[in-house]
Amino acid sequence: MDIGVHSDLSLEQEEYAFDVAFQENAVSLLINSKAQMITEKLKSLVRFGSRSTRYKDVFDIYYLHDGVDMEQFKSCIQKYIFEDDTLKNVTSMDEVVKRIERVFTNRRYLQEVEKSGKNWIGIPTEEVLARDLEFLKSIKF
Repeated sequence: MDIGVHSDLSLEQEEYAFDVAFQENAVSLLINSKAQMITEKLKSLVRFGSRSTRYKDVFDIYYLHDGVDMEQFKSCIQKYIFEDDTLKNVTSMDEVVKRIERVFTNRRYLQEVEKSGKNWIGIPTEEVLARDLEFLKSIKF
């Protein structure tokens, strides 16, 4: 479970209700869409590059990308990456792909991913990185 605090509720989120069994009311949590979750993970990789220590994100992206709403994903990328003034010169998918390629080919980063123990899906890291990159390259604006 990944819990975060967001001030931007303009994106549609799913609501999950949890029965607490001893009360008449249920507890509800808003859950980000796959598109928003992937965008946040991607943004971190773009921002920090090979200095990123969020190694689990590459495996999360692999897991989440199946069935993602591509139009919603492109909208998230536009809003949270291209329109973010703190991300210098990242205004196209080509630039995002270039940055991710640099991260995924950085020998030190790859060593850290391997020894991190964050591969919760049990698929070889090389396969995960290749599929993540293939997915990002498939996004056309």
